[in-house]
Amino acid sequence: MNYAFRLSEHSKHTLEWDKCLYYDVETAKWDETFDDEQRQLLNIRKEGITAFTVRVPKNLLNEAKLEKIIARKIQKRDVSIDGAEFVDLYYYDETKAATLRKLYFVLDTVARGLRKTTYLCGFNNEHFDDLIIADRLSEDINRWRYHLPDGTPTKLYTTDLLPWSKAYGFHKLAELGDYLGMPKLTGWTNKDEYMDYNMRDVDILTYFVKLLNSHGLYALRPATEARHMMSRELLHAFPGIHRIFSDKQVSDSIPLIGGRTEPYYSTGTDVYCLDVNSLYPYVMANFHYPEIIPYARYGQIEHIRGCTPARQLRIDEFLQSASDWLLKTAERYALITPDITREYFETNSPWFGVLHVKLHGIADDWKEYEQQIMHYFPFAHKCNGYTLFSYDPNTIYTVQFYELMWLAFFDYEILDGIEYPDHDKFVIADFIKELYNKRKQAKAQGDSMERAYKILLNAGYGIWATRQHTTRSVTQQTEYATYYKLWEEAGKPHEFQIIDGNDTITVLAYDAHPQPRFRLRIADPNQRYADNTIPIYAIATTSHARFTLYSYMLNGILSPHEIQDTHRIYYVDTDSIFCSQHLAEFLQPCIGPELGQLKIEGHYKECYWLAPKSYVAVPYTGEPIKKLKGTGPEFIRRIVAQSKTTDYREYDRVALDPTTPQKRKLLPSGQFQATPSPEPGTPDLVALYNYVLQRFSDDPSLDLELDL
Repeated sequence: MNYAFRLSEHSKHTLEWDKCLYYDVETAKWDETFDDEQRQLLNIRKEGITAFTVRVPKNLLNEAKLEKIIARKIQKRDVSIDGAEFVDLYYYDETKAATLRKLYFVLDTVARGLRKTTYLCGFNNEHFDDLIIADRLSEDINRWRYHLPDGTPTKLYTTDLLPWSKAYGFHKLAELGDYLGMPKLTGWTNKDEYMDYNMRDVDILTYFVKLLNSHGLYALRPATEARHMMSRELLHAFPGIHRIFSDKQVSDSIPLIGGRTEPYYSTGTDVYCLDVNSLYPYVMANFHYPEIIPYARYGQIEHIRGCTPARQLRIDEFLQSASDWLLKTAERYALITPDITREYFETNSPWFGVLHVKLHGIADDWKEYEQQIMHYFPFAHKCNGYTLFSYDPNTIYTVQFYELMWLAFFDYEILDGIEYPDHDKFVIADFIKELYNKRKQAKAQGDSMERAYKILLNAGYGIWATRQHTTRSVTQQTEYATYYKLWEEAGKPHEFQIIDGNDTITVLAYDAHPQPRFRLRIADPNQRYADNTIPIYAIATTSHARFTLYSYMLNGILSPHEIQDTHRIYYVDTDSIFCSQHLAEFLQPCIGPELGQLKIEGHYKECYWLAPKSYVAVPYTGEPIKKLKGTGPEFIRRIVAQSKTTDYREYDRVALDPTTPQKRKLLPSGQFQATPSPEPGTPDLVALYNYVLQRFSDDPSLDLELDL
């Protein structure tokens, strides 16, 4: 087998399909009405189970153990998959307590003899199947450990395959089964067929892990696999590096902003969605990054704090030349691409780093384009937990790397800076290009390996700023009162977040009577980032991505006045642009299969934007596409919160409350206006939300005016 990637043979945290256990449980009687969606709303601890199947590698069960299991009237069948031998242990009993006892007996019998770390794989088991055996599980590093009745820990651990399934694009087991060519069974007429249904689910899990292994994927989670991949490639580039560090003071003083997710217009007709091919891999493969200086045992990134008057003068000269170049390009209405703007910066810029600036308005040379520039403002700052792309003369903005070119539009004042004098192409740029080419080839051949390449390409950059977290309980009375008030104001959720500077505090609420308990998950104050991270790489990657997207946007922003209405940008997401047909046609030369090129993701008769990542797009044929942040395609979604550390709780999650503070203010003209701080929604936004809600909601009970 030709594995593209392989974790260390000595790693304990790996999934090898023929060495894992697989299991699935059922909660309904075989002749009850079976609703898979409703099943997700069950209080699984109280509901109990009627059936289970546990698939065990045959070499983990000797004859004595099998005889004990069979003596308990637990059924078995032998299963052979490509030479790997398993035993399915299964049971059905409508007396649910008895079924649970049988499940425990099977797991206890297998776990007692384990000498090596072994994983029990389920699907969405962190919120379902594992809750059945939660009393026997204790938290370990990134996993849950199974214990015997007397509390003795074993070598058996549980792991959830749902994150891998989602990474492959499948959120439900039925979708995964269809992809693997073994659809979930339906229409059973007796107990035996019901158990066949249960065992088919276990088949799907087994063949999915087998597929992962064939793609060279062995980690417990996709993010872990991506971290391993990036770490291995860096170690290959710099064999002497054992740990990669970034200067904490630098990373603390430069905000990690993320992608652009700002609405610009409330509605649009005849709209094209243009998506950037693998945006983050594109910038990692083509843009310059701060350079690692290798030493004996670790790497370091050199930087110089401060921006001298002489350096500021050179920056001023560069920005004037960039302004002239951009103006001439705009006057000719020549096609602007990220490659062109990137090349200009790399050829001419005297500065590579970060500037802290104040803005005093649009530069005189750009007054003609003032309205568009102010509307599509590129720099961001954080305010009250929000990332705002707006203009505020009293705010200090952080201008990062290539985005320095956009400072040419403004009358600015440089306050401070951090320069990276050594910079070059990303240390593993060639690897990223090779990986993308492999993905493109696999996709053309219909090879399922394409999905694995996509996961590694798109998730790999996440290693650079992985936070080191600590978790603690809230016990001090004054602190408890503070978090209790915030919990009430947030609607008493199971989990909510608070922004503290550049850090995010996650507050976890645990149901306990008469009062909830709180735990805080925060960045480790002694070590903000994990050892093998380079935070400045994450900051550069997101900044380069914004520069790329903005380069494409300039074709609409800097268009001549006579065609501005027809060359319209309606909305911009992290890696996509919703624009008019005329602008899409102008960008046609940029459409192609290569990294960083555009592709047409959709063509819509009409679109409605309510907030970042909350919109409805109506295609010319087919059903409306609803993407509502936090609730998927539903305006209001019923959520069940239950886990191994929390009790069962149901609540409604609302996609958007237009009366709460919003990142942009909707004007009567239909334009979203930038604000220096979040403001409550205007009546126009409420009216728009009501219209979209009534027209596109699938829930008839929501067909009412928003109660203000």
